[in-house]
Amino acid sequence: MKTMIADALRSPLVRHDRMIAGNSLRSALSRRGDRLFVGAMAVIALVALHHLLAGRPLPIAIGLVGIASALVGMGLADLVHRRLAFHASDGVLAADALHRVTRRDFGLVLHLAGGALVLLVALIGRPDAALVAPAAYLAGAALGHGVRAVLPRPGARAKDLVPRALQAFLRRPVSGALAAGMLILILPALGAFDVARGAAFAGILGAGAALMLTTVDDAAVRFMTLSGYPAGRIIGRQARPLLLCLALTLPAAVLLSRGMAGLAIAGAGAAALALMAARVLAYRVHDRRIADLVLGLCVVACALAGLTFPPAVPLVVLAILWGLARRSVPATWRLA
Repeated sequence: MKTMIADALRSPLVRHDRMIAGNSLRSALSRRGDRLFVGAMAVIALVALHHLLAGRPLPIAIGLVGIASALVGMGLADLVHRRLAFHASDGVLAADALHRVTRRDFGLVLHLAGGALVLLVALIGRPDAALVAPAAYLAGAALGHGVRAVLPRPGARAKDLVPRALQAFLRRPVSGALAAGMLILILPALGAFDVARGAAFAGILGAGAALMLTTVDDAAVRFMTLSGYPAGRIIGRQARPLLLCLALTLPAAVLLSRGMAGLAIAGAGAAALALMAARVLAYRVHDRRIADLVLGLCVVACALAGLTFPPAVPLVVLAILWGLARRSVPATWRLA
C-alpha cells in the first residue's frame, strides 16, 4: 500500500496539479494580510463547528458529520472527473490523462487528501462522532463516481446553466421591476398562512429572486477593474436590479399589511447584496477558482456563526467585506 501511494504521488498529473495549486495559493496569499484573513476565517469556522456539534446529542452529531463527509466525497469525485476531463482534452499531459493507471493514481491521491482533511475537521468538531467520517466519505465518493460513470460528460459550470440572454436580462434594472411585480402579486396569497409561516415563504421567495438578480460575471468584473472602475462603482452597477426590486416590493409589503413578510424579504435582499459585494471584491483580485474557494470559506464561517451565535453574524460579514475591500483597492488602474 505504501508503495502504491508513493508511486501515485510521483504521478505526472499529481505533480502537475500540485504545482498549479501551490502557485495559485502563493499568488492568492502573497500578503500577510491575506494569510491572516483566511486563517482567521478558518479558525472562526472550526470554533463555530465545534460549538455547534458539541451541543448536539451524539446521534444527531454523527448524522451531521456523516452527511457532510458524504457530500465532500461526492464533490471530490466530481472534481477528479472534471480535472481528468480537462487534462485529456485541453491539458499538456493528455497522454497521461488517458492512461488507466495514471488516472487511478490521480484519483487515489485526491481522495486520500480529501479523506484526511474531512477526518481532521471531524476530529476538531466532535471527536466521538469522527469515526463515521471516513466511511461516509467513501460512500459519498463511490456514489459520485457511480453517477459520473452513468453520466460521463462533465457538467457545465453553474454560470453556464443559465442562457446568456437571460443572464444579460437579469443584469438590467428592468428585471428587478419584473421580479418586484411577481413578488407583489404573490404577497396577498400569503394571507392564507399564519404570520410566521407567511414571512418564511416570503423570505424564501425573496431570497430566490435576490440571488437571481445578483449574478456576477467574473470576467466583466476583472475587465472593469483593469479599466479603472473602483469597487463601489462596480457593486453599484451590479446591484441596480436588486435595489429596484426592494424599492418596489418593501412599500407594497407594508401597504398590504405584511410587515413581517417585508422584513423577511429585506433580510434576504441584504444577505444577497452582501454576498454579491463579496464576490465582486474577490473577483477583483483572484481568479474564479481561488475567489470561489475564499468565498466558500467565508460563507461557511457566517453560517456557523449564525447557528451558534446569531448576533455575531453582522460583525463577521462586516469583517469579511472590510478585509476583501482592503485587498481589492490596489487592483484599480492596473492599465493606467
